[in-house]
Amino acid sequence: DFDGTKADENFFEDAMQEYCFTFYTIGSQSSYEAFLNLSQLLSKLYPDNMGFINNIGSYYLLKQDYKSALKYYDKVLKKNPDDLTAAKNAQLAARKMKNVKLEKKYLELIVKYDEGKDALMAKGRLEALNIKSWISMVSIAVSYLVMIIAVSVSAGFRQEIRSGLADLSGDIRILPPSESVLDESRPIEKNAAYRPYIEEVDGVSQI
Repeated sequence: DFDGTKADENFFEDAMQEYCFTFYTIGSQSSYEAFLNLSQLLSKLYPDNMGFINNIGSYYLLKQDYKSALKYYDKVLKKNPDDLTAAKNAQLAARKMKNVKLEKKYLELIVKYDEGKDALMAKGRLEALNIKSWISMVSIAVSYLVMIIAVSVSAGFRQEIRSGLADLSGDIRILPPSESVLDESRPIEKNAAYRPYIEEVDGVSQI
């Protein structure tokens, strides 16, 4: 018999959350859709209850739509940054997306608000990501250094080649008009009329 005890004001919301969870645990395609639809309806009826928003994020995480999942987890964490369910699921979604920056963000929340072994695991993962980022930056720096050295060496070789060619043929070559560079059958006269003008040019030391 009912003893007249007044139900807690959150009783219905808690009961509906259990009902949602039942659909999720069944694990069929239709039950997942029912889980989503019911969670969406309840999130509109109880907008302050972040549990239903978490449910929607979990649905998209299950469907591997990680971007949509993070959208809902971020809503939860904006209001309740200590919601570890949202933080852990968001970290998983960010890791699946291979978004290191986002993953670090959620790991930091876990480390801050979790007092159990998950905090230690999150801290270890965070340290590993920081080391990995440092190694990546060093690798990029080394790559740029190698490229700069290669360009410098190449420029040095070009300069040496130019100097060698200048020693053999001079810095400037004068050819007859329309004459091929490779054709020497019509050489320029040694005492050409324009020679004195060239000798008067600053910097010309020998012809």
